[in-house]
Amino acid sequence: MPESYYAKLRRRLHEPAERFPAVLARSRLRIRDPEGAYTSCVDIAPLGGTDDVAFVHKLIKEVGVSAIPGSSFHSPAELGRTRIRFMFAKREETLHQAGERLRKLKKG
Repeated sequence: MPESYYAKLRRRLHEPAERFPAVLARSRLRIRDPEGAYTSCVDIAPLGGTDDVAFVHKLIKEVGVSAIPGSSFHSPAELGRTRIRFMFAKREETLHQAGERLRKLKKG
């Protein structure tokens, strides 16, 4: 493939990484800026989150947004209990809608 193909692909994949932290910043979740990946780790403690699995279930059921429990990435699992991970290699409209839904999260 020509270099122009790869340049366009890099831009298309890099843009969500630049936008997603701003989307989450409007919610009350604390995000770590992504470092070259298409996922971002978020601290759920400010919302009273102490059980990442239960928090993800609540997100899906009540907010309509999915995430990955942080304990999946830690050993021992307890180290990730107040973290969740979002994957943001999505269309801009999808990220915007997720951000709007996440803004409605309440503590507890």
